[in-house]
Formats: sequence, structure tokens, C-alpha cells
Amino acid sequence: YEDKDFQESLKTLHQWYKEGLIPTDAATNTTGFPLEGNTWFMREETQGPMDYGDTILRNAAQQDVTSRPLTEQVKTTSQAQMANFVVSNTSKNKEKAVEFLNLLNTDPELLNGLVYGVEGKAWEKVGDNQVKLLSGYKANQHMAAWNTGNNMILYTQDTITEKQVQERDESIEKAKTSPILGFNAKTDKVKTQLSNIMNVMNRYKANLNTGSIDPETTIPELVKELKQAGWDDVQKDIQKQLDEFIENSK
Repeated sequence: YEDKDFQESLKTLHQWYKEGLIPTDAATNTTGFPLEGNTWFMREETQGPMDYGDTILRNAAQQDVTSRPLTEQVKTTSQAQMANFVVSNTSKNKEKAVEFLNLLNTDPELLNGLVYGVEGKAWEKVGDNQVKLLSGYKANQHMAAWNTGNNMILYTQDTITEKQVQERDESIEKAKTSPILGFNAKTDKVKTQLSNIMNVMNRYKANLNTGSIDPETTIPELVKELKQAGWDDVQKDIQKQLDEFIENSK
């Protein structure tokens, strides 16, 4: 929040809030604004190369939407962890659970059924690896496509062109790799400080991130409280770990 570019974004949000472009209860609203509803004009969503432009987003929204990128495509640790499936250490059927995960990621019939719904009702095959969505397709009644472990065995919709498939492959190939890909900070030594920091952020972030309050007057207060909560200790500890990670990666 001390980053000048981010502060400019917060100022813009606050201006939109004052102009009535952001709901007055945005910071406290718990009902949300469904993607498939008509209660929003502009929103932020996460997309990847497997979305084939806005194809998957439009399926989920059940209406015509057009996106514009806010960030460059980068391969990061958090993205690599985004759709990981794990077996609980307390599971009584660990081997069977792993067998199922293997089946989920290798059986096209199973995975496509979970993602698209019931064949013949929600979709039908129109080629070796292409499907046509039917009137019975319901966007919110099956597994999210992005949350699968192996997108490569998912069928593509008949509306997706060879050019879009090529653009998908090029997008993955050209995506930058974060120089700290694989870095995970250990927080054992600063658990108390992190808990205090979270308590501070819980009081500020919703209001700041929705433009509900003036960032110019609020951020100095936030930074002061974060430092009192132990921000500098956490930053110093994680920076040390990061320096060691980079040195060992050479």
C-alpha cells in the first residue's frame, strides 16, 4: 500500500465511489454480484490461456462479455499451486483417493462429464475432441474447468477455432517465468506478527480496496498500525529467506 502506482489505483477507485460508480455498501456487501447476473457493469476476473479468449468466461456469465488484460502473463508460485488436489493425512483411504485423482486426470470421459455435465443433455460431441453445448447446459452445476488438474484432455467447444488453439499454445510458451518461482516463505518465526498484521488489514482492506475511504488520509494510518503490528520484523525475515533462495538458485 506504500507503492505509488497502487495508491493511484486506490485514488481512482475512491473517485469512482464518490461519483456513484461503486455501490455505497461495497465494503460490507455479502450477497455479491453474480457473474451471470445483471447487477454489474465492470468487474475483475481471473483468466488463463485455456479460456480461449472469453469463451469460458461467457459460458459462466451466460451472457456476452469482453475482457481486457490488466496484467502480463507470468508463471508464479501461487499460480502453480492454484489447482492442486491433495489427499488428507487423516484419510482412511489414501491409496483409493490417489487412484481417483489419477483417474480424474487421465480419463477424458470422466473429466469432461464433470466439467460439461451430462452428455446428451448438456452437450454432445461434434468431433473427436469438440463439443457443442445444448440447452441443458448449466454453468453453475458442475466442476469449474480451470480447477482441473489436466486441461489437455478437456474437449473444446465447437466455437473455438484452430487459431485460438494456436494462440493458447503461444500464450503458454511466451509467458514470463517469475525469477522466484518455487519460493515459499516459512512463517514459523513470525506467526504472532502475521496474526497482528492480519487483524490490522481486516479493518482497512475492504474499505480501501472498494474506494469507500480516502486512501490519501487512510494509508498513513494503515502503515503506522502495520509497523506497530510487526511488519518490519516479517519483512526482514522473509527478505532473508528470499535472498538465500536466490543465492541457492544460481
